[in-house]
Amino acid sequence: MSRFVHYAAATFALYAALALGSLSGGAAAAAGLSESTSHSLAAGSLALSLAASEASSGAGSEADSRESLRQEIFASEIRGDDRQTRQLLRAYFQRYGRDDVALMMAKASVLARLDEPEEAINWIILTLETGIEAEIMEVDPDLAELMKTRRVREAIAGDDNQDSTARQEMRAWREKHSEQRYRPDIDPKRNLLMLTSLGDESHELMRRELSRMGDWLTENLFGSYPDEEVLLVLVDPVDSPRVFTQENVAGFYEHRRRRLVSQGTGFTLRHEYVHALHYGDMERREQLHAFWILEGLATLFEYFEFDQRGSIRFLACDRGEQVQRLRGSSSLIRWRDLFRMSQMNFVAKGRNSYAQVRSIFLFLAEENKLEAWYREYVDRFEEDKTGELAFERVFNESIERVERRWREWLRAQPRRPYELRDGQPALGIEPRPEAGYDGVEVLRVLRDSPADHAGLQRGDVVIAIDGHATPGFLDLRYRLLRHRSGERLEVRFRRGEEYRSVQIQPVSAGGP
Repeated sequence: MSRFVHYAAATFALYAALALGSLSGGAAAAAGLSESTSHSLAAGSLALSLAASEASSGAGSEADSRESLRQEIFASEIRGDDRQTRQLLRAYFQRYGRDDVALMMAKASVLARLDEPEEAINWIILTLETGIEAEIMEVDPDLAELMKTRRVREAIAGDDNQDSTARQEMRAWREKHSEQRYRPDIDPKRNLLMLTSLGDESHELMRRELSRMGDWLTENLFGSYPDEEVLLVLVDPVDSPRVFTQENVAGFYEHRRRRLVSQGTGFTLRHEYVHALHYGDMERREQLHAFWILEGLATLFEYFEFDQRGSIRFLACDRGEQVQRLRGSSSLIRWRDLFRMSQMNFVAKGRNSYAQVRSIFLFLAEENKLEAWYREYVDRFEEDKTGELAFERVFNESIERVERRWREWLRAQPRRPYELRDGQPALGIEPRPEAGYDGVEVLRVLRDSPADHAGLQRGDVVIAIDGHATPGFLDLRYRLLRHRSGERLEVRFRRGEEYRSVQIQPVSAGGP
């Protein structure tokens, strides 16, 4: 009975009141709906009610029969007899067709309670195709979890009634490349549309990692997600040669088109996703930040991890090696010059400028001043667009003294902290050197290694270690460094389209 009380309040009683045009604000709130959603629902239900009324004027007995069957369905629902409710709903739809959104939603709910999730999802999608808002269906506790599944998200993302810039780009991409190969997805909380050809498990790993990263960025730096939808396209390997025609370019974000394009799920995707969120923040503030800041923040988030408390820790990468070479050859760019450098000059210096700005932001993070620096920068943007003033205020020192502190910090940094050393754990695989699509592809398995004993083969793609995504070689290396040799861990990998798990005890060896 308790299930019905909630369900009736949120669904049947709500729809009945709406159809009569008598839903009060309090009733809508009790059902968990916003005022705008309740008005939308009222319009749709009232239209259905009027249609039924017009039909009954010419065939009273038929209308009476229909209403009698509806009352039977409601009574069966009150009794909690799900099997009879399903039979009555089947009889209704066979006789009258799918002309009642409330009953279509009820059919999905009954199937969910009868533990028939795939059929319930079919009815959710059919109901969404009537134009009902997804928010309405999410109110139903029986459907809440199913509304989060990939198939339902795909249906919501592909809604042609929505016409944001990102959705236009999504339709154009699928028309140009392949509607079958690229499956749509949506994360409405984060205003993110996705097009990928990943298998479901790899896709969910990517989605989870981006969500956690985006939540940290919006909570600590940018304030909120972009006001407009952004499209993320993960380019299928078949299309990569045609999309990425420039050497050393594996991703980009185009704010005008609200489109992020990446070759894989690793550091390039993380880099470009920071751009998408950063541009959203700049747009709200009506600011255009210095180019070195745009690229510095994006490079900082190429490699990081969260600890068990949820705190973020930024990790070294090959950009750190490059900045150490610059330091050793006295080729570091003076901060005042770097902060005023044009975009053209910055890009022309390539690896050098990108390596140095990541180092500066890594220094800020390790001094626990990253968030304070960004707040100072945006709050005093009109006074100083270069970022110098923000440094002076958060360190309470001149920019020259802060730069000297950074150079001293840089001198103390290890050159390759992720390099394999004696006693550190390794699986015994040789990875393919090129960045992968959704993980680390195995080029060769070392004989008698832990990977060999566990059955890993050439061509397998390692996608996670103990549930943590490993989209690239360095991600894998860092995950292994969190373990000791001989400590058992779970390796999740993809063989073709099949996902498998094995337990492996890494040992000290000469490979990852």
